[in-house]
Amino acid sequence: VPPDDSAIAGGMWAKEARQNLRRRIAVRNDVIEGPLSPIACRMDALTPAERERRREVLAALTARTIEVVDTADGIAFVLRADPDTPALAGEFVGYESRCCPFVRFALAVGPDGGPVRLALGGREGVREFLRATFPTGTTRA
Repeated sequence: VPPDDSAIAGGMWAKEARQNLRRRIAVRNDVIEGPLSPIACRMDALTPAERERRREVLAALTARTIEVVDTADGIAFVLRADPDTPALAGEFVGYESRCCPFVRFALAVGPDGGPVRLALGGREGVREFLRATFPTGTTRA
């Protein structure tokens, strides 16, 4: 049952709401139990039209890349925060997660027009795969 306005105004839910706003939601592929998919692209996962759109989206994101940084388990793209950058990054994740189900994705949008960060990572071997797939100069975080 949702709280009524007096409960919110009285602060009953204020602390919990602030805590929830501060938390980050992360989908972690490694929490799901079951056999691990191989570290290899599934070339049949996308239709020809989807592959073409993926190329277009990737080109747009590449043009907005400020830097690429190494992370503990992969790489992260720091992207210029144009109005449609978060949507394009989400579209890219939709395509890429079907081709590469072994990759974990995290998308963070900075406050006040700050940069967008798209992190890709995963289990052992994924970082090397990502470096080979997205060859760019990287800098350490």
